[in-house]
Amino acid sequence: MRPRRIAVLPLRAVGLAPETVKDTRRVVAEEVGRVTTRPVLDDARVDRVSQRLSSCGGLEKGSQTACAVSTGSELKASHVVAGALGGLGQTHVVQLRVIDVRSAAVIRSLEETVIGNKENLPQQTRLIAARLFDPPRAPPWYRRWWVWAAAAGVVAAAVIVPLALTSGDETPTVSLP
Repeated sequence: MRPRRIAVLPLRAVGLAPETVKDTRRVVAEEVGRVTTRPVLDDARVDRVSQRLSSCGGLEKGSQTACAVSTGSELKASHVVAGALGGLGQTHVVQLRVIDVRSAAVIRSLEETVIGNKENLPQQTRLIAARLFDPPRAPPWYRRWWVWAAAAGVVAAAVIVPLALTSGDETPTVSLP
């Protein structure tokens, strides 16, 4: 997926300080910009547009997707990153989604539980955000079909050729003087 411009919506949060949420959003935007090498729109500009739109008022998932599509359309972004954070003690849940503005479809959704101090949450989220636009990797060489087909051919040849060469009429010959 090759986005043109990306907007990162404000992250919804439960049980976390506003500063932690703001730092985490900043880290997500930085990482998405680094991974995709595409421009990530300014947070203040995204906030102004999303606050103005009526589709960004609800808290349920459906309205977050509608908000992402509306905001992305208004900002002429091809993709929008939306998500939520939750924290309870040392346990934090990070949910991030990439939404294609044109099709209004969630392209990738990641949800992970992070254990540790809330001060480390932005840096842990950096690793999760890096995987949002990560292209699929080719399977290792030993998982490709042609490797096993070639191996089967070699094994079959190693068994069949000696058998074919040694098979013949095994009757003893009699020599008459």
